[in-house]
Amino acid sequence: MVDQNKNNVLPLELTYVQSPYEYAEIVSIDTSEAIKVPGVVSIITANDIPGDNNILGSQGSCELLAEKFVNYQGQILAIVVAEDIKIANEAVSLIEVDYKPLPPIQGLLEAIDFDSKHHDSKEFNSIDNDFNDQGLDFVDTDHWFSENASTVDLGSVTAEPNKDGGVHIRTANFNVTDIASSLAKLLSLNETQIFTDSSDCDSFPKVTQLRYNHIMGIAALSSLITGKKIQVVSRTLFNGIKVINCGEVKIQSRVGFDSEGKIISFDSNLKLDCGSELGSSELIFLGFLKVLKKLEDEARVTANFDHCKTNLIPNMGTIQEGVWLGLMVLDDVINKIAVKISEPVNEVRKKNMATGRPYRRLEKIYSKKLKEVNAFNDKNESTKKSVYLFNVDLSEKLDDKKGEGMNGAAVAEVEVDVINETLKLCYSNFIQEYNWTGLYNRQRSISVTSFLKGLDRLSVNHFSNSERVRNNLFPDELLCDVISINDESSTTSTTLSYCLSLSVYFAILEVIKNFDSGLPLNISFDILNTS
Repeated sequence: MVDQNKNNVLPLELTYVQSPYEYAEIVSIDTSEAIKVPGVVSIITANDIPGDNNILGSQGSCELLAEKFVNYQGQILAIVVAEDIKIANEAVSLIEVDYKPLPPIQGLLEAIDFDSKHHDSKEFNSIDNDFNDQGLDFVDTDHWFSENASTVDLGSVTAEPNKDGGVHIRTANFNVTDIASSLAKLLSLNETQIFTDSSDCDSFPKVTQLRYNHIMGIAALSSLITGKKIQVVSRTLFNGIKVINCGEVKIQSRVGFDSEGKIISFDSNLKLDCGSELGSSELIFLGFLKVLKKLEDEARVTANFDHCKTNLIPNMGTIQEGVWLGLMVLDDVINKIAVKISEPVNEVRKKNMATGRPYRRLEKIYSKKLKEVNAFNDKNESTKKSVYLFNVDLSEKLDDKKGEGMNGAAVAEVEVDVINETLKLCYSNFIQEYNWTGLYNRQRSISVTSFLKGLDRLSVNHFSNSERVRNNLFPDELLCDVISINDESSTTSTTLSYCLSLSVYFAILEVIKNFDSGLPLNISFDILNTS
């Protein structure tokens, strides 16, 4: 038995056996020759996992190591732990895997065509009785979002065993306390045996939290099995594999409203590429419903969810991704209703959404900016501006004293120059309200980081002369303010500020409209992966 009290000065090196196939049955894995290489400490497969082979615990399902099938290209089948990386690489070359390749499902369209799902569709209906839509007018929307993926270097994590038979995990880049329960189930330990140490837990917004489960799972498992100090570096783990935040999504909605623009019914059908396993897709649906349920008191809300199965890495999105999608669809609907009844967007929004202090504070700025933008557009033909006021109010009272702070608003001003082929974010101002304890400036800095991360999902293309529009989505003025509700609890504002970046999306759509049919530049605007 390995002495777990032994202190190692340098961590052992890891490398991996990864699948070259998108989908295949694992017939056998032969490690007999690899384990004989001098300096190899351990070779770990799914059979060696003491607990559940799932890195998400109660948050979803995603294998840490391939067990019976490999479900996406690059999925890890085995971990080689050695004294240095050269020895580890030599051992990997000696591991023989016998595969039986299978036809993969590639992308959401194929999943829909082949009716490939993880389980039956889920349904949500806010009322049980029959609904009478007589006398309503309707708008229909059809949104298709490409996958939101990244190959960004996520840093590293170090794990080592402790004297109580547990594991101590250290990282400088992200908060690991939220997934201690998942690691405990993976390692078949009590949650109290998972010790964590984050020197800078706010370095990354929580939207990316689930992407680190793989890194920490491998580090913790390898340390527990070998009884040694282990370091895992993300760039060697993923080796260029796209890490999916949110897979492709197709959302079709039909919304009924009365003559005043008040939404009476909201019916959505959402199809999501969940990847080879469910991943954390359920969290995305919870976030999407969180937005629609704000209409629940006075509107009939129904939603149908298809968990489409493809051979991509399992979905690692969070509730934040679902909220982002829900807000985008809802505001698009509000815009369409405003056009139909010939009323300003903000008036229609107020009829359908609660607005709080952040919105009221920005309304004055918006009104002033709108006058300036209209005057500018009257004087210019080749350059146009627009300004958009975006609102989020998803706050819920948890008791008489405090609530979940999800209330904020943002103003964005953009400019398109068709002669120089440029898109520019001139001004952005957002205010958010939430429960917090801690330093004001630090929290505001995290909010700005999250807001800019939301902008990473926006991309503008044009096809004139086969060139890409040069875009500048970092504003000349970026203002952020935080309103504290109370200091009894602490919730981060990253979800809110990430979603407030949608103000830029709708500002760009508005500026394109200002060119009317005489737009001399063909611009298409999509939500794309820009990593």
